[in-house]
Amino acid sequence: MTLSAAHILLTYRCTDACGHCFVYGGPHQRATFTVGRLSRFIEQLRRIRSLRWVYF
Repeated sequence: MTLSAAHILLTYRCTDACGHCFVYGGPHQRATFTVGRLSRFIEQLRRIRSLRWVYF
């Protein structure tokens, strides 16, 4: 399989808590992507030659 896109959620916090949410987001969530972690992740993504899109 060729990876052509990556989706990055900067936080799981959301104003709603939908039962069908596949990431289990909601107002009770506190997890966030730190700047340092995001920077390291983007550097790793740059090495994937087939990657064309990054979505935030």
